[in-house]
This record gives sequence, structure tokens and C-alpha cells, in this order.
Amino acid sequence: MTNNRLFPPLLLLLLSISLSLFSQRTIWTIGTARTVPKGQAEFGILHPMQIGLTETLEFSTQALLSLALAPNFSLKKRWYVDDLWMISTQHRYSMPTLMLRAMGETKWFENIPDNLTYPFLFNIGTEGLFTRKIGQEMLITAKIGTEFGINISGDPMPYLEQAILYPHSAIFSNKLIWYVGLDLDGNIVRNHNFSADIDFYSIGAGIDHWAIEHKGYYIYNKSIKLAILIGYKISYATYPSDNQFLIIPMADLIWKINAKKQPTKDLFRR
Repeated sequence: MTNNRLFPPLLLLLLSISLSLFSQRTIWTIGTARTVPKGQAEFGILHPMQIGLTETLEFSTQALLSLALAPNFSLKKRWYVDDLWMISTQHRYSMPTLMLRAMGETKWFENIPDNLTYPFLFNIGTEGLFTRKIGQEMLITAKIGTEFGINISGDPMPYLEQAILYPHSAIFSNKLIWYVGLDLDGNIVRNHNFSADIDFYSIGAGIDHWAIEHKGYYIYNKSIKLAILIGYKISYATYPSDNQFLIIPMADLIWKINAKKQPTKDLFRR
């Protein structure tokens, strides 16, 4: 049986341990091997805060997630670039313990015992990003990654069988998670961009369960310093007790500080 649920979009975004969002004719860096230029910062309401530490190293953090008692950060390192290809790796860390404890007190999780005490949990993820130009105003990115969890107690956690959460929290129940995906980012016309992706998650080394997630966005670049995003996210996943389908709308405002114009024909900003 398939259970259709519509959860509050903001809460779902806060709970997604690994997030991959968005894409001026300056195509955005999230979901691609590109990094934010040195000295530039980008942030939004839901969009992670990104800071260019060097021309090849980017630091980011999901600020709302940190405020929700889940400290997190990510580092993206660009290793290679030529006229057609760019290769980077991204490494993420988060500690969702305090947020899960707070949500447990509100009885959000239906299958979690009332007397459960959440131990200290750490999520560590790494992925490879391989981006190629298609024409003058489009990028396609292949990615492959894995996530693993550190559970200080050593005892497996009960599964959080909520859409989007399960593929990213099963690691605390001694499950290996690996994923592959494709991102397509490009310019429609003038200051109008699009971004779309699809990801396949395997929960368990033998694909005990799996999930497919897809996002689609329209981005209007009002100026080099401000963009408006609207779109949706879809998830379908198999769970130990049931399967679930979820679709949620998404919207955001994104600001840039010290933004630099990108040459129209230079998506890699070389």
C-alpha cells in the first residue's frame, strides 16, 4: 500500500541530513562541481550559506538546520578543470541528536518508543561530482556518494519511516547508504534559469530498501545579487513497513554578497 503524506516543506528541509539544492546566466554551484568564487557568499531562507574560501574551496552550512539544533557544515574542493570538464569532491558533517530529541518530545515519530533516549549521532557523507558543459549555457553533473553514521551508544536506532528522512537516517541503524544521481542546470533565456535532478538511494549494501528523489526549479535572477526560486521535490521510497510517496512545493529568495559577473560563454568561470 502507498501512503501519501504532505509534510510542512520547511520542516522536511530541516530534517534532510544531506541536502542538495538549486542553479544568471551565472549558473549556480549547488549540485555541480563548481565552487563559489573566492570572497563571494550566497545565502537564502532555505538555501545553504556558501562562502568561497579560495578559488577552489567552498565552505557551506545549512543555517536553519543549525538553528534547529543540528550543527552541520560542508566542504567542496575542486580538483580539476579544463574547457569541458570539472571534477570536485564534497564532504559533509552533521549532528542531528538535539533536533531528534526535540522532535521526539512532540511525538512526531509514530514508531519511536516514548522512553527512547537519543544518543549522540553523527552523519558523515562524501561524494564525487563530475560536471560537463553542454553547449554554452548548460551543465550536466553526474554524482556518486555515500553516507555513514556514528552512533555513540552502539545500539541500532529505530527506523524513522518518514518520507525523505528514512534514506538519510537509516545509517544510524547500521545501514550503509550509497547513491548516484544526475543534475541538469542551464539558462532558459536572459535571466531565467532552470535546475533539475534525479537521485537513486540504496539503503543497505544489498539494496534492502531504496528511494528515488527528484527536484525541479525555476530560478529568476532579478539581479546579480538576488534570485527568486520556485519548484517542487518528489520522493518515492520503500520502507520496512510500507512504501511512501511525497511531493512538496518549494520557494526561496537567495542573496549574493560580493557577487562577480560570470562571462556569458564561460560556465566554469576560468
